[in-house]
Amino acid sequence: MPEGLDPDAHRTARAYHEAGHAVADHAYGRPIGFALVEDGGSGIVQPMPGVVPEELWTPEMFDAHAIGLLSGRIAECFWFGVDGATTDLEFDADVFAYGRDEGDSIGDGDLYVHALGKLGTPPTETEIDDRALDARPAHSEPAYELIQSRWPAVDVLAMELLGTPGGLSGEAISAIIEAAGFEPLADLWMERRAELADDG
Repeated sequence: MPEGLDPDAHRTARAYHEAGHAVADHAYGRPIGFALVEDGGSGIVQPMPGVVPEELWTPEMFDAHAIGLLSGRIAECFWFGVDGATTDLEFDADVFAYGRDEGDSIGDGDLYVHALGKLGTPPTETEIDDRALDARPAHSEPAYELIQSRWPAVDVLAMELLGTPGGLSGEAISAIIEAAGFEPLADLWMERRAELADDG
């Protein structure tokens, strides 16, 4: 977030950030528990817990998770007016670094490596510029395209988050996105849950 951003703009940027996460999660069928943007500018999109344990995720679910992580930052940058992002190395490096930091916060290095395209060990600061280009085709480019194509849903969801102090339930989020004209692209989490139930 740029230094000196006034509190209202900071909160709006956070709303677009969280809306980006939520729209991406909805697109790939990851159930959302709730989303919230607080007055101080913090926010969260909380996936519904316990649908499928991470250790039982498929590669497609890991990919969707990575795209979801990056989509928040990309939506925030769209709100700031960044354009041509997939050809901008500095933007890619920024998104890659954000994905690295978010991956570290999960507490599972293997998840992070898988989610960013099996690049190996997380890069150092000096390696980010070079390796961002390698990561882009796997996840940041699909995330960019997803947010670009579903921007009307991001826009309306961000406004709803700003206007709902108590946050929004997963059901409300899905209804808002679908009312904007966007259905899920896949149903990865529930399909995997059904598959595991059949195997059990």
